[in-house]
Amino acid sequence: MKSLSVKLLVFVLFCSLTSTLFASAGLVEFALVAQHWLSDDCPIGSDCSAADWYVDGAVDIYDIRQLAINWLEDEVAITHKVILVTGYWPPTNEMLRPFSTNPTQNPDGWQGRNFNNSGYDVYAYFPEFPNGTGPDPKGQGDFEVDYQDTYADFVRITNLLRPSVVLSYGNGAGPWEIEYNAPWPNNWVSDFLDPKKPDQPTAETCPPNLTATLPVEDIKAAVIADLPGMNAWIDYQADPGNFLCHYMALLGMKYQTENDHCEAAGFIHVSGGVTVDDAKTANLATLRAITDWKNNE
Repeated sequence: MKSLSVKLLVFVLFCSLTSTLFASAGLVEFALVAQHWLSDDCPIGSDCSAADWYVDGAVDIYDIRQLAINWLEDEVAITHKVILVTGYWPPTNEMLRPFSTNPTQNPDGWQGRNFNNSGYDVYAYFPEFPNGTGPDPKGQGDFEVDYQDTYADFVRITNLLRPSVVLSYGNGAGPWEIEYNAPWPNNWVSDFLDPKKPDQPTAETCPPNLTATLPVEDIKAAVIADLPGMNAWIDYQADPGNFLCHYMALLGMKYQTENDHCEAAGFIHVSGGVTVDDAKTANLATLRAITDWKNNE
């Protein structure tokens, strides 16, 4: 009884922030959190995933916070499909903050639940560059600019969320360059730490000519409509550049071809000269184009 009282006290103290993937929020749901307290292997579909309100594969204090904000609501959320969005160098990390469930990266609270009433939840993951990209081009946190780190994070997060859409961004020529092709390159550009080239997947295990399955023309039109001065365009000719952006494009497109639950994947290069506000606007237009396309099929 004392243990339950302590958990209830913690529950009250941490009432704040975001939303969930669950149908109700009450004592039954709180009991599930208590039952699976400190479980650290909770992918979607596992026994403890119903207690993983923070959707990070573990049951801990963050799940208490998530549960608290929806306490006693009858309809917290339908089980939505998931759009996984990733970023790299600025502004592609900064523009995604509203869709991060990490309170350190997004203290204002997650805004990805049921995006635009579309039935899709949006989750963003990206690295931080507290010292700038010059002194620290690799960054810190999720999807560091490193082949091995990116691969490990991609596998971990896709196993956790089972996304229906994978939308990745990186810094490049832009301004809003929608990449269409992601072939296996002849030679990867080295990253910053040994081993400096990808070791997974390999040319033998990767389809040779991967292409975007996003609604690229719809995305282009939506971005131009919301930002008439933005040069949004589709690169049907070249590839994403043989570095981490190319690698991330390849991982997303490969994942889509291998998983029936994944409906679309693609990559967009954003210029470092695009302001964070404009990048946020263009990202919202991109997400809206994707969800409208899926819901109008």
